[in-house]
Amino acid sequence: TLLSNIGYCHETLGDLDKAFGYVLEGLRIAQSIEDRSGTAATLDKLGRLYIKSGDLTQAKDSLFHALSIKQEIGDRSSQADTLLLIGDLYLAQSDYLKALESFQKSLELATSIGNKPEMTQADEKLSYVWEKLGHFEKALHHLRNMVSLKNEIFDDASNRKLQSLRVT
Repeated sequence: TLLSNIGYCHETLGDLDKAFGYVLEGLRIAQSIEDRSGTAATLDKLGRLYIKSGDLTQAKDSLFHALSIKQEIGDRSSQADTLLLIGDLYLAQSDYLKALESFQKSLELATSIGNKPEMTQADEKLSYVWEKLGHFEKALHHLRNMVSLKNEIFDDASNRKLQSLRVT
């Protein structure tokens, strides 16, 4: 919703109190009009805010509620995004094994639907966790995957721009 996007702007400016206000109001509206997709997306934003504020219990509640809704409505792409946030939650708790599990599930979902930006993020986070655990070969593997995917995304975007510039 627009209100939760305004909340995101305040989040990026570092004003978490205002961000919470807008996101909570956006959540209230999404729930009142029974917008399940909007509710789930707003719960993601709320979960991210709770992680930043250090309220990891509320973050977990919000993110798992969002994931549940996304599973019910079959939105696989945004499930991958929520799993990345859940992995971030586990990183904040220094639970690297659960973070790995969440990031790996996100990567699998994103790969199954060909969502390269989500795959890139998952590989980057997997690389970080494997490095933290001292498994440098696995970290390097995911880092290389991430770079390769970023290059593919750039090449795809460049080719689309070139195609749009061609005069027929």
